[in-house]
Amino acid sequence: MKSARILLTAAALLACGAAKAADVACGPSARPQSYAVSLRGSGWLAPEIEFVSEGRQPDHIPNINRVLMLNAVATANLTDRLQGFVKAGLASSRWSTNGSGNGYRSPGRFGYDVGAGLTYWLTPRWGLRLETLYMHHQQSDVPQFEHFTQTVVQVVWRWR
Repeated sequence: MKSARILLTAAALLACGAAKAADVACGPSARPQSYAVSLRGSGWLAPEIEFVSEGRQPDHIPNINRVLMLNAVATANLTDRLQGFVKAGLASSRWSTNGSGNGYRSPGRFGYDVGAGLTYWLTPRWGLRLETLYMHHQQSDVPQFEHFTQTVVQVVWRWR
């Protein structure tokens, strides 16, 4: 419960800090029922909160690992419309579900994530983002940490 309060407090601080300008992004990955949603502040070094649902497991285990991440994102303009970024931060899988029936529940310990990607701005307010994330977080079906890589394509909306 303490990890949830820490992340929610961080999300509130991010929302207050991002009031001048921020990006909201969402989109799927290639894995069935997998997606990511994020709120990112503006600037060359900005905070971000991102929620990732890993979707269906490839081995037909009905677990759904859901990860909430609090990241620092460093962005560089590569051209007028293209930005590159790298990011790293804390990750918690506290909101995962265990469908394997073994009774285990993720305690929501913190792990970490790192990622990189590109954002192409179609207009000053709308863009497309390609992002690859590597996550290391507590699994929902066994008491160990999982290593997971996911690539998502997101639609981005910027407000100022």
